[in-house]
Amino acid sequence: NGNSTIPQSLALALLNALELAAAADSSTAALPLLIAVHRMAGDEDELIHSAMRKNESLIPLMTDWLPKATRPMAVATAKAAGLSAACTLRLLSDAGAALDGSELAPLLRYGTSVLAEARLQEACKAALQFSVQREQDAGLLIQMLTGRLKLGSKGEDKIADVGIMIRVAQRATSLIKLDPNQASDALLEALENSEELVPPDVNEARDMQAVLEELQQVIRKSISIRN
Repeated sequence: NGNSTIPQSLALALLNALELAAAADSSTAALPLLIAVHRMAGDEDELIHSAMRKNESLIPLMTDWLPKATRPMAVATAKAAGLSAACTLRLLSDAGAALDGSELAPLLRYGTSVLAEARLQEACKAALQFSVQREQDAGLLIQMLTGRLKLGSKGEDKIADVGIMIRVAQRATSLIKLDPNQASDALLEALENSEELVPPDVNEARDMQAVLEELQQVIRKSISIRN
């Protein structure tokens, strides 16, 4: 059916234009394109959904706009571009798109960043939550968590909220309980003293520390049983 190529061609044209806008660092050029991609991602037409899924560059192109929205003195179009990209990621994640670690990490970073405006935080956290619920690799989740805690502790990007981080830790704990073979000395080492990196002044700081301690206990128990 010749009509089936129309959504694919449109999606490809949009993404090619987005790549050019990203290379030029032009949020003014990118914003209408990002809005169009968001509308396509939310369309109920299966041909459009299929065309979106076939483009491997789509998700990386969306995550590219998250840091641009949180730069110091970011202009309004850059903030709007980042928000539109995050909302598209939320739609894609909800629809079952597979996000890898390089794509989940920025969602966690900007979903918890003091530099991100509230709407951007919420969109990132929503996209992340859908993916975390499906994630089967506890090690990937732990790597994300410890990376974010270390980044925040260095003052590079302070943590505003740990609610989504608690859910990531709880998911990792559940996965290891279900499959103790995922537990390893390397994961335990990565988590060592991680609870001390939790900023004490954020809401739910003690809850975050408690779930990290529980996660370490579950890993230790799984390793000892296996040995």
